[in-house]
Amino acid sequence: MKAFLSALAALLAFSVSAQAGPLEKDRVSANARWVVHIDVDAFRAADSARKIADGWLGRDPARRHLAWLREQIGLDPLQDLRSITFYGTHVELGRGVVVIRAAIDRKRLVDYLKKQPGYQTASHGAHPLHVFQAPGDERRQHNVVGCLQAPSVIVFGRDIGDVTAALDVLDGKSPALAADSRLAKDIPSGTILWLAATDPAGAEMPFKSPFVKLSKQLLLALGEHDREVFLDVKLTTRSKEDAARVRQTIDSFRAFAKQQSGGGEDVERLFQTLEVSTTGQTVGVRWRASGEDVAKLIQSGRKRTEGHADRRSRQEEQKKRFLEKYDKNRNGKLDDNEREIIHAEWTRAMKERRAEHHKRLLDKYDTNKDGKLDDDEKNAIRAEWSRRMEELRKRKKDR
Repeated sequence: MKAFLSALAALLAFSVSAQAGPLEKDRVSANARWVVHIDVDAFRAADSARKIADGWLGRDPARRHLAWLREQIGLDPLQDLRSITFYGTHVELGRGVVVIRAAIDRKRLVDYLKKQPGYQTASHGAHPLHVFQAPGDERRQHNVVGCLQAPSVIVFGRDIGDVTAALDVLDGKSPALAADSRLAKDIPSGTILWLAATDPAGAEMPFKSPFVKLSKQLLLALGEHDREVFLDVKLTTRSKEDAARVRQTIDSFRAFAKQQSGGGEDVERLFQTLEVSTTGQTVGVRWRASGEDVAKLIQSGRKRTEGHADRRSRQEEQKKRFLEKYDKNRNGKLDDNEREIIHAEWTRAMKERRAEHHKRLLDKYDTNKDGKLDDDEKNAIRAEWSRRMEELRKRKKDR
């Protein structure tokens, strides 16, 4: 089931051909305190998103996830997924529901759920509920409740009360969001990701965030319109002083991110359009960029990520070679004696490499051939080293 939940989350990035739409207020409880909606149709229509998704879909992990979904539950996310909406009436860990609209093979999904650990059934009105245990260690184990509410609507959640309450909203038995609800009002055209939360300061979260701690309301819209990618954030804090602190944090993060990005004209253009403003207790962030520039930046980042993956693969290969060479008792791990052997060999190899390196330096810089390096010769080495480092920095910036 872990693979199912992971793959389900990954659909946000993979579903470039799905039919989705803006947030439907009648599918969210009037008591909701936060909502996250993914408009997959807007994602599919966005040039930058399509270019990014095409790259990801060609990679092995994406293909494996998609194949797994098709084989196990009969869901082809490229054709079948329509929308995903998360919301909650509480701001506690483990609370909230996800409402998924998809054309799915109901029988195959139910058959798959029945195979999960701890599977049992319950009911809410005319709706069968499927309860099963999510995998994980003892500290992370929890039940998941699922319901196929309609032919193309699935509801999942941890808390059975949250799921049954969501079913009542979908059935029209409980009130949904009002037309003027701030959680679903004035969503910009082309929004792919919409996030809205009221009074999130008291939220129980797995991480600490100064933005959440100081906020009374948070609205975020990310998308693309007329080939221009946009990000609009409006954070209402509890005081003008809090707003000033939040803006200072954003400015610091922007400076840090710009420094870490390595510069370049494309990066400079992206940062130049980032605007941060404060009006009373409200902090606003406005960012615009061409879809082409964003696609280039993300594709560049993906290449760096693939480089990290290659390094991890090499590390795994090295670990395998170490075990084959030094794991004498074949227990799949290295004990203290085996590690001492490795350390001794590594120390010996390092001494040999240092000796070879020192010999090369003498051959190149020991101009008076006295078998040692004097101050002038050491300064020549430092100058050569500085020149090479400057060339490396220049090449990195040019990339």
